[in-house]
Amino acid sequence: MKELLTFLSLCAVLAIANAFTMALAIALLFAALLGAITHPRRTFGLAAALGIMALALKEPFACVGALAAVGAVGIVVGRLGRRSASRLPGPVHLLTHSRGGEKDTTGQN
Repeated sequence: MKELLTFLSLCAVLAIANAFTMALAIALLFAALLGAITHPRRTFGLAAALGIMALALKEPFACVGALAAVGAVGIVVGRLGRRSASRLPGPVHLLTHSRGGEKDTTGQN
């Protein structure tokens, strides 16, 4: 009888621990949702970093390949962005002359 009481007590302790674990998981999900709404760049950056760390621990070679692919895409997008930005016309100066004692920055008198 004492063994049965011990077994049931341990089952109750495990059930309470399970309930606390589920409550903590729900609270963390709400915190992640709130973080994604208020600070999306930081939240998704953290999620990406955690995903890369998990991938690095489980499959190191796949992580190296994924990081190389992301780096290559970043380099290509960066170079394309600079090329398209250099094709844009310069700023349009709406003021053609200076007023009062202000310095003329347009190069015109």
